[in-house]
Amino acid sequence: MRSFSFSIIISTYLFFLIGDVKAQRNTISKSTELDSLKSIRLKSPQRAIRYARQVLNELNPEQIALESRILNILGEIYVDLYLPSIALQYFIDAGQKSKVSKNPWNKINIGNVYFQQSQWLEAKERYLQALDMFRRQSGRKENSVIGRAVALSNLARIERNLKN
Repeated sequence: MRSFSFSIIISTYLFFLIGDVKAQRNTISKSTELDSLKSIRLKSPQRAIRYARQVLNELNPEQIALESRILNILGEIYVDLYLPSIALQYFIDAGQKSKVSKNPWNKINIGNVYFQQSQWLEAKERYLQALDMFRRQSGRKENSVIGRAVALSNLARIERNLKN
């Protein structure tokens, strides 16, 4: 009887262990898919859009952070294709699905949409919001330093277009 209960415990443990390994593989493959999407977006935007939509259809409800990142990449693709209204909608959706309530990169991307439409003051406002968010982050984070540099660079382009 004791060996029977021991074998049930071992079987249950192995069952959960195998399930956890499959979940880890799924997570790894999703990050790989995200990297693949980023790499093909410039070479073949239409293919990247199809691939992103396929990945979005396969996501689980628990993968909302990955969904936000994919929506953001879709927005960037549509900016590159000069389709600002579609890009703006994807950036708004990405911001709503993001776990981070204040995502400065999303503000920069929205500013890029307005910049592309020559709406300098709207773009400037988004870049300033992003710059403020990056400044509130720890200065030691590489992401915040890069973000501040991008926001300042974009603000300089705005000022040049405003002839200031």
